[in-house]
Amino acid sequence: MNIPKYLYFIVVLFSSLAVRAQEKPFTITGEIKVPNVTKLFFSKGSFSSQKESKPQEVLVVNGKFSVTGNLTEPMPVKLSLSETAKDGMSKDFILDAGAITVSIPAIFADAKVAGSKVYDDILAYTATQAPFSEKIKALDAEAQKAFAGGNGSDSLRSVFMSRINKAQI
Repeated sequence: MNIPKYLYFIVVLFSSLAVRAQEKPFTITGEIKVPNVTKLFFSKGSFSSQKESKPQEVLVVNGKFSVTGNLTEPMPVKLSLSETAKDGMSKDFILDAGAITVSIPAIFADAKVAGSKVYDDILAYTATQAPFSEKIKALDAEAQKAFAGGNGSDSLRSVFMSRINKAQI
């Protein structure tokens, strides 16, 4: 009997439609002031793995570019000048549904992203954590120096854990 095959097909069809219905569109529009750039690379990432998608080539015409697509939830993305993005010429941000604008000045690291509420929230949170992060960095540098000087990890743990707890982090 072929009824189970048809039933299976219908279940698969409706489940894929349900996933598709949850997708929301996004549009990234932007401008780049880096001279002689004719293309950028757009990569999607994942919060659950370190794997990035194969970069999508994005044409730059008269300093302007656009990327459109769908997503089911916010995700980390990257715009870069090369496929590998290992030259420091890239901008990482969190992509959200809706209209996102990116402005890339002559120095790629100074690029600005607007329109992603999730990215704005992360930047605001990071700013509030800056004083604590600086304390932790200073403690880490001191601990690394002590470790390099021959102190064992157990003694370092006892010395630095009390200091970390006092910092109320």
